[in-house]
Amino acid sequence: MTPDKMTGNGEVSGDISNVVETDESHKDDSRRPLLEIPEDDKTLHLVTREQSISFTFSGPMPHPLILKQYEAILPGAAERILSMAERQQQNRIHLETVVVEGGAKRSNFGLVCSTLVLLATLSASVYMVKLGQAIAGVTSFVLALATLMGAFIYSTNNRRAERKERTALLSKMTEPKDA
Repeated sequence: MTPDKMTGNGEVSGDISNVVETDESHKDDSRRPLLEIPEDDKTLHLVTREQSISFTFSGPMPHPLILKQYEAILPGAAERILSMAERQQQNRIHLETVVVEGGAKRSNFGLVCSTLVLLATLSASVYMVKLGQAIAGVTSFVLALATLMGAFIYSTNNRRAERKERTALLSKMTEPKDA
């Protein structure tokens, strides 16, 4: 249908008796009028209907349909996007390896330092006891030992709390979402 005239206020005037809708749900291709308009009213107010379809896709790569569109616009773009994602993944793996290895080195360094401090304190305590300062020697040894034990207990509890937090976060991420 081609309107005879469109006015500025959104009205179409002209012959609107041919306005029909094809209803595809009927197999007999029946055509029926979209609007029942009285014969004396020849003005139709335009009614628009908008439909929006959206979808989400999560991941390191664009959705395959979007990737296909990139390839159609710029040949070779899909390969470049794939290689970019691969490089990013390799970079993440490298960074995680550096972080884990650094944590292990710091942990080992802390163990060596604490062992050296404990041995030095033990040596100083024994020397104090030999000099006749038994109370000072035993007190310094007990304080050093208590400090190291406190640090060990604190770090153990801290790691346990981090593991619980990570486990809770992972379980939230893997739970099926209610619709």
